[in-house]
Amino acid sequence: MAKLPTPEEMGVAFLEEVSYFKHRPDESVNSKGIYMRLIKRGFRGEDIQSGADYLVEQGHLEGDNLILTASGFEAMP
Repeated sequence: MAKLPTPEEMGVAFLEEVSYFKHRPDESVNSKGIYMRLIKRGFRGEDIQSGADYLVEQGHLEGDNLILTASGFEAMP
């Protein structure tokens, strides 16, 4: 049975893509590139946004420019 991805699952997928772009702490993530890669993986815009929001709530990203924090860097796969 199909199920929708949770914000936590999307946060993990988002961090996988942050890792692909080799971002470091205090860098603004390549949100357009990450978005495009996640779309190609079959996710929808609202799913991706829920993952980004989750990561901001967890303190892994901050600000409107989605700056990677030290804790976000450590959480990357």
